[in-house]
Amino acid sequence: MKLRNKLLFWITPVVILAIACLGYVSLALVERIVFNQTTATMQIATKQSAAEIEQWFETRQVMLTAIATDFEVEKYQPDDPRFPAMFHLMAERFSGYFNYIFIGFENKRMLTTRSVPLPEGFDPTTRPWFKDVQKKRDFIITEPYSDRLTGNLVTTIAVPVATPTPGVLAIDIDLNDMMALSKKAMFRVEAEVFLISSNNTVLYSTNETIESRGLHLGTIDYAPLPLYTRFANEEMRSFYQIERANIKYTVLFSPIPSTNWHIAVAIPTSVLYAEQQNLMARIVAIALLAVLIVFAIIYWIINKITRPLAQLAATAQQLEAGDMNVRFHASESYEAIYLAQRLDKMRTRLLGSIEEKDALLEETIAQSQENETLCRQTKRLNEDLFAAYREQSVLYTQTIQALSDSVETKDRYTYGHSNR
Repeated sequence: MKLRNKLLFWITPVVILAIACLGYVSLALVERIVFNQTTATMQIATKQSAAEIEQWFETRQVMLTAIATDFEVEKYQPDDPRFPAMFHLMAERFSGYFNYIFIGFENKRMLTTRSVPLPEGFDPTTRPWFKDVQKKRDFIITEPYSDRLTGNLVTTIAVPVATPTPGVLAIDIDLNDMMALSKKAMFRVEAEVFLISSNNTVLYSTNETIESRGLHLGTIDYAPLPLYTRFANEEMRSFYQIERANIKYTVLFSPIPSTNWHIAVAIPTSVLYAEQQNLMARIVAIALLAVLIVFAIIYWIINKITRPLAQLAATAQQLEAGDMNVRFHASESYEAIYLAQRLDKMRTRLLGSIEEKDALLEETIAQSQENETLCRQTKRLNEDLFAAYREQSVLYTQTIQALSDSVETKDRYTYGHSNR
């Protein structure tokens, strides 16, 4: 395996693992940040709705107090003939804030601007709103109750009137008038808003699948609602997570101080995580893009590091194939260039040595051929000399024989001895 491939094989998984770990940690952090931001938005919407309802009640309290103060300053008596006209004048003056107004006195006299006449023998001193004001001597908001004429849930806002004959000035508020204020807590269409009274009565609900208005929370079979009963035990926190039918809900609460009511918002937790999931998808896409970019950078760096070695290796292969004229080339780094220069010098020296050896070998071969020629010539000379020697030997023998024959012929004493 090439060095470049080895480096890619080892470095790439390490980098991908590091990016994956960083992405996992970042994902958990982003998940918490997004969830906190979403729930913070939810809390802001809930608190804003509660604050507007609180201001709504305070505005009517101020108006009732102003009317009561005028009555106190004028020291009106229930039987004062001027009082009905003044009472209706005040009602018209503030008609944009309530439908009708009524006042009851301790002498059981009662006056109202409502078009429907009071029942015969109606005694205001027996009503809860009158008793509560006389007891507290302060502004009160009653628990909601069903109006005897409309059947709608209403609540009574009442203030004491310190006239010579003490009385209680009050208005009835139809809870339908507060729907728009409650709905402002619906920061998303999937949210469900509940307006809860101090005795855990559902005053208003945006959940149209249940008929909950006017019912006690304990009688409603709806997942988030049983939590609201903890208001009575003063254990309620502002934020809860619950689960029903394998669906998780996030529930937030915000109090309405003047009434001791609460705005409650329930929303499936999956809705809160929807934006987070979209963000997760974007993070994953960015992580994949980062992996590709990092891989490209790693490949470029590794290629830049290994290319000089690849060039040297290619030159070495050419040398091995017998191409002695090839030169070592390298780039990118000082070390590789220096190594290529040294190798090229070594190649030049080696080539020079080979050329010297080739010249010496050629000279040796030439000398060997010359010696071989001399050997052949010497051999032929020896053969010629040996032939001449044999010829001389024959001639010498013949000469001796002839000489012997000549002597024997001439000397009778030696005749025939030569043959012996």
